[in-house]
Amino acid sequence: MRSRKTLSIAGLGVLLAAVLWLSPGLRADGPGDSRKISALLSDAQRAAILASWAAADMEQYRFSTIRWESHTNKLTEIKELVNTVARTVTKLNQRRSEASPRQQQDMDRMTAALSEVVTNVEFTLGHLREHQQDIETCVTTDPEYKGLLKTNSELATRLAELKPSK
Repeated sequence: MRSRKTLSIAGLGVLLAAVLWLSPGLRADGPGDSRKISALLSDAQRAAILASWAAADMEQYRFSTIRWESHTNKLTEIKELVNTVARTVTKLNQRRSEASPRQQQDMDRMTAALSEVVTNVEFTLGHLREHQQDIETCVTTDPEYKGLLKTNSELATRLAELKPSK
């Protein structure tokens, strides 16, 4: 029961951040902002929110004995969502000259946060590969692996909750 409440609270926080970020009335573009850059920032944010939801869901695996296949499937889902954010950030950086200074600042913050998420997700996948011989024990009892799941969730949530600069 406790894990569901934790997930619900984390999910509500990310949902609130999504509403604030994506609501046109609440997120007015500043003077000189590029509409194309704003649209790409919103696209990246949407994918980041989905990744954070998947990572928060997977964090709850720490408290269960879900089979290792579920772990690898969820990690693959998170990696694909993070790659979607990365592709959008690449597009943003290619159009950097069109962005206002405020938008460039948002792009820089998103790039830095994304880098942390990518690094940790890759490290988590590598950790699973290293422990293939005893993968069932790794996903159910390894404290380092459980810590990686928690960190994935925290970093993905931080990425999803980035607020636009003012």
